[in-house]
Amino acid sequence: MATALLSGLPPNNDHLTAGPECYRLIKHWEKGPERVKVDGEWVLWPRSAEGAALKAYQCSAGKWTISFGVRWHPDGRPVVEGDTITEDQVMPYLEAAMGRVVADVRKAVTYPLTQFQMDALVVWVFNLGVTRLLESSELLPSINAGRWQDAAVAMGAFIYATTIAGDGKPWKRALLGLLIRRYTEGALLLGYDGIEATKRVAIELPTRRDYQPEWVNPETGEKGRYKDEVLSNKTPFKVVLEVAQSYPLQAAPVVQARPAPAPAKEQPPVLKPAGPPTTLPPVVAGEGGVKPPHRETKMPEGIPYGIDPTAGAKPMETTERFIGAAMLWLANGLRVGMANGMKLSGGLGFVTVLFLDMMKSPVTAAVMLSSLVALVCFVGWLLGVGLEKAGLRKKKRGEQRASQLMY
Repeated sequence: MATALLSGLPPNNDHLTAGPECYRLIKHWEKGPERVKVDGEWVLWPRSAEGAALKAYQCSAGKWTISFGVRWHPDGRPVVEGDTITEDQVMPYLEAAMGRVVADVRKAVTYPLTQFQMDALVVWVFNLGVTRLLESSELLPSINAGRWQDAAVAMGAFIYATTIAGDGKPWKRALLGLLIRRYTEGALLLGYDGIEATKRVAIELPTRRDYQPEWVNPETGEKGRYKDEVLSNKTPFKVVLEVAQSYPLQAAPVVQARPAPAPAKEQPPVLKPAGPPTTLPPVVAGEGGVKPPHRETKMPEGIPYGIDPTAGAKPMETTERFIGAAMLWLANGLRVGMANGMKLSGGLGFVTVLFLDMMKSPVTAAVMLSSLVALVCFVGWLLGVGLEKAGLRKKKRGEQRASQLMY
């Protein structure tokens, strides 16, 4: 059966082009911005009904982009500042870009592909470039050996984007939005709907920022950069895959791997039938919505730390920002309560005198009790001060590392 499937596919994959799932993912991930900062002011940016940019804008990598993530005109000219297109030109621009990427994938891949595998690779190369595919130490070898599980996992390693830190040094950041995108591409590579799966998994990407003083910028020669280290409790691809396998795109035969493949680093989990997905009605703030917006409401791009609008939202109680704020609230209550306790300790001594006037030395007892209460309150006040400082540090650290909204 496997031999028959392999022999029926042209080895150069010339029979395949970008399919519907390819365009679906591109339109999902490559929408133009709703607002762009111009001369220090946020302005609405022209977009099509599906979200394509009708005017060139600079993407996060600083490249001029139009339509759905397109950087070149159909005639091969690069997109530059000020370029505009009409809604009728959106798809011709995207189709021309897809044609170039498909040609690159056909040249790089020697193993016969299914349509979904071609779609996933085109989306991946469209975002990262064919050079990253050709230079990959695990992804391309896994593809050309037919090890699709390995290839899907290897896709998830490409989650870094370089930004500039507050001190002007380059910062190679691991972005949750890119991890989610890689997981949708990996699911598509295996024939599943990654968009639906990632909606139903709380994907986590904990990181720690490290400084690399010996790193040298190849363009400027300057030393030093920051780089995020991904921690071990990152959500693995197999968790998404377990959900994704409840959303198969079609019941088509899978091209089998060549004999004696290397074992996959992550094995697909044993699946349980999933119930039908549930959707909740959206809550819209503002006029005509369910509730009015808060007076301090901000758009994601207006938040002064690194929120990625495409990364989704995570539960509030799991974020360092919320935990730090909760520690500040608790510290404030503890400090106020202990300060008032010290004020009341003298009155407590007076009351003690009244009730213990039959004792041999009621004044001594009152003084000792008041002193003990004052000491306990003072220690509690010091704990409140320490908790406040710890909470402030945690809140600031959470804001520096934040990449998602909270809900």
